[in-house]
Amino acid sequence: MQPRLNDTYYGPSIPLVPRQPNRCCHHRGRSCCSHLFGIFWKLLIALIVLFGLIILIFYIIGQPHVFKFYVTEAKLTQFDYINNTLHYNMVLNFIIHNSNKKLSIYYGKVEARALYEGSRFANVDVVTHMNSFRQYKSSSDPMSAN
Repeated sequence: MQPRLNDTYYGPSIPLVPRQPNRCCHHRGRSCCSHLFGIFWKLLIALIVLFGLIILIFYIIGQPHVFKFYVTEAKLTQFDYINNTLHYNMVLNFIIHNSNKKLSIYYGKVEARALYEGSRFANVDVVTHMNSFRQYKSSSDPMSAN
């Protein structure tokens, strides 16, 4: 027999699903620990990608080039080897060239070293904190060392 069409019909009743005990917080069958680990992992990957993008952007904007030293003149006025001691007087004139188009270089200390067969036999401070300077983009500056 068919139900009467003028009456309200709500359909069959839905059976109740038994509740599971609340051990931790379950999210789609995963525990809290694995859920937090997933969030931590996604955050770590996002930070690594963001850091890589920042470095790439700075590199593209700046594109740093190596600065170059050119020796223009070298004078050796004294060179004596007496009693296992070397006495010499050398003057070096050189030019420092900054080929960067967007970056300047600050010289806080520049040291000239004299080497012979890998052994250092002299060094002199060319630039110290007293005469430090900034070399601006695409420029050349002369220097001298005694």
